Amino acid sequence: MKNILICSLIGIGLAACVTTQDDSLSQYEREHFSTEKNPGLQTVPHKDLDTIPKGYTERQIRIAIGNPKARFVKNNGRTVILEYFKKEHEGLPHLIHHCMILRDGYYRESMTSKFSCNRVN
Repeated sequence: MKNILICSLIGIGLAACVTTQDDSLSQYEREHFSTEKNPGLQTVPHKDLDTIPKGYTERQIRIAIGNPKARFVKNNGRTVILEYFKKEHEGLPHLIHHCMILRDGYYRESMTSKFSCNRVN
């Protein structure tokens, strides 16, 4: 009886984890796709690179040209996030994105999972 109770609790815990992950993934995707309608963010498709405001470096523009699906998402003039894309990792869908964080004229590049670049505003 004790084993059944423990297994049931473990099963409920695992189900909660899976549900939380699925919900956060959906929420993350919704937030990403809603950026185009968010007046606080500026989205620039790669075909409109000439319209990118001054302050972007030549290297950043070359990165965008090299990735035909890239988009610049500008938030408060400090953070530039390139388009998210889905990639399978060990058979599971995983959101990866390339972000550049602008701070006082400096930037760094990183390829990160959805859990680590979401809060760099």
